[in-house]
Amino acid sequence: MRRDLERGPNPVVALLPRYLFASALVSQLVALIAGLPAIADIARGVLATAVIVGLVALTVLLVDYTITPAGSRAHRLRGLASGWTSAMVIGFMFAWCLEAEGAHAGSVFLVELVSFAGGMLCARDALRLAPVDSYGDVVA
Repeated sequence: MRRDLERGPNPVVALLPRYLFASALVSQLVALIAGLPAIADIARGVLATAVIVGLVALTVLLVDYTITPAGSRAHRLRGLASGWTSAMVIGFMFAWCLEAEGAHAGSVFLVELVSFAGGMLCARDALRLAPVDSYGDVVA
């Protein structure tokens, strides 16, 4: 049982929010450049989906973090995965609120970009801590 608790974070839960937030960021950029209302509506839908999936993934990551043995590599890895997911979820939720208040699309995109960059810095640290097998692949 201890071995199961010391495994790395679930790759779907750890990676899906990152890719959804990246797609939300790209769709916001396309909507900002194109300036068409239909594309802006699609970008809002992608943003809403990313935030909802991010909240569910964050809940799963935090539960995994609390049941992992303290001091282990898996505990630190899950903590970093929870941290970067939190940074992205909070930043994108803030951007969603700004957009609902009628803020300029450029400032909303800037908030999203900063939160995504902060989350990716934590993700880079998490990959540095991930165990590596003899072939050089990251073991999750």
